[in-house]
Amino acid sequence: MESPVVHLSVSSHQGSDSDSSLDNCDEDETPESRDYADSMHGVNVNVKKPKGFGRRTIIVSSLVLLLLAAVAVGMMLLLNFHWVVKHSVDLSATITPQKTRSTQESLSGSTPFVVTSSANVASFENVAATAMSSARVLTLSPFDACWNGDSDCPACPTGQSESFTSHIWLGFIHDIVESVNRSQHIMRSTDYKDVILYRPLFLLHTALNYFCCHTSEEKVKILEVLGNQTWTPLNITYDTPSCNLDHDGVTIYMLALLSNSSQDYLFNFVRQIENSMKTQGIPVNKHRKQPFHVTLSLVNHSFPVRDVIDLLHRGIPVFGSVLFDHFYSEFHKFKPKGYFVNK
Repeated sequence: MESPVVHLSVSSHQGSDSDSSLDNCDEDETPESRDYADSMHGVNVNVKKPKGFGRRTIIVSSLVLLLLAAVAVGMMLLLNFHWVVKHSVDLSATITPQKTRSTQESLSGSTPFVVTSSANVASFENVAATAMSSARVLTLSPFDACWNGDSDCPACPTGQSESFTSHIWLGFIHDIVESVNRSQHIMRSTDYKDVILYRPLFLLHTALNYFCCHTSEEKVKILEVLGNQTWTPLNITYDTPSCNLDHDGVTIYMLALLSNSSQDYLFNFVRQIENSMKTQGIPVNKHRKQPFHVTLSLVNHSFPVRDVIDLLHRGIPVFGSVLFDHFYSEFHKFKPKGYFVNK
């Protein structure tokens, strides 16, 4: 009588030789298991390997992460737009006649932060009308209302490509954000097409130091210097609209400047950082010279700069205040060393 034939169905997928796998399994061997092993001799047994993180999995995961990042950015933009719409103001109802601020001067006493024009204009409607001729063509802006400044870092030599700033983040300071929003509505009401860019509200900031053209080693030391600073926190106030004619001769920056006392306070703070850098043997490649400010918008030459400054003077007496008890450099947050703030 013939022995029964055993048929074994095995899936084929990148397997291994059964001889080696079966021959090595000699623990607790029995006669029955040896007979079965002999009958299986010569049969290729393919074992499926568990799937790992292949190329397709990595690609899909990356796409999902990119999609989530895009959704997060979209939500931020949507919330910012919602905030702007919610806090829109009736300009003609909120702007009242007010005597303009006196001219502020820089620490050197020579260059004005802003040159104010006549304070005899009685209303928003009258000032807006002076911004256009009868043919609805904007009049040219008198550039004596602006100061000249350049905060950009130059082209850096090889090996010294680290350029960055320290700054005060204002994107979530409610009264300042609301005032900047109102100022942008004033500019929109004058002539929208001559504004190149409005500063997004959640990106509002005031730059402190401009660190230009440093090596990687110097950048590490600068961050250490920032972390070792001591100062007494103080409220700083933004109260003066102004403008800056950029070095390219094309762009005009509409700004809100800090008060004179706040300017002095921050200049002393920045000089303290510069002196600490020198003590550590780090070169100061760009000294802070321009007044401290927050940028409202970028406009072109045909924008009625002086008239809009008048509007902002009377419509927004004070842009707001913030307690200067911390600042940022890239993604690093710094507080006064040894000073604790109850928050």
